[in-house]
Amino acid sequence: MAKKSSKKEKVVVEEIEVIDVDNKEKEENIDKKLRNKNIKMIMLVVQFFLSIITLVFVVLFLFKKSVLAGLQISLALTLFVTGINNMITYKRKFFTILYFLLGLVLAVLAVLTILGV
Repeated sequence: MAKKSSKKEKVVVEEIEVIDVDNKEKEENIDKKLRNKNIKMIMLVVQFFLSIITLVFVVLFLFKKSVLAGLQISLALTLFVTGINNMITYKRKFFTILYFLLGLVLAVLAVLTILGV
């Protein structure tokens, strides 16, 4: 009888080890998902603040035309971050490319405005 109980104990110990490996994989998956979620939230907050800054520049531009370069730079940055958010969060390839291209055009225009060309 003693031999049977020791065999059962060995089986139980082996099953516990398998469960521990599964738990480690699940914890790693959960950690990865949380990191991705945190990155998405940070990027959305950055997009929100850049949008607010762009709106401030729009209002300033209505009264003072000399802030055009600042408006173009803030709008270009907003479009770049929006493109990144579309790529990461929404997985829209067409809009990502569109936002990047518009951001690039505005960045070039901002540089030309600053240089006075």
